[in-house]
Amino acid sequence: MFKKDSYIILGVVLLMIGGLFVAYMATSPGGAKTVAANVKFNSKSFTYFYGITCPHCKRVGEWLEKNKVAQKVKFEKREVYYNKENQTLMSQAAALCKLDPAQTGVPFLYDNGKCFIGEIEVMNRFKKRAGIK
Repeated sequence: MFKKDSYIILGVVLLMIGGLFVAYMATSPGGAKTVAANVKFNSKSFTYFYGITCPHCKRVGEWLEKNKVAQKVKFEKREVYYNKENQTLMSQAAALCKLDPAQTGVPFLYDNGKCFIGEIEVMNRFKKRAGIK
């Protein structure tokens, strides 16, 4: 009887350790990179990458709203400060433009193989795409 109970307790403990390991891998930087590395970026995309607390991104966002750009141009909006998948996508986009992803910041716009970095470049590209003078 004692032996059977010991095996049950051992099994439960091993399951708990395994669960903790899986949870740790999913939330650790290495684990998050592994999950995000499976994301593939569409090279034909028109994607705007931004950071929630980025002051330049805030100005671009306000300009996009004021000029109703989303009604004129279809684009994806991806936050990168708190989203590892979006960080990976931005790195993939930068690499497609032969830029060093480690030296690429926001605001960042990827438009069908061309990259635009910084408030002015990003807004100028949106102006051109939306037909804004």
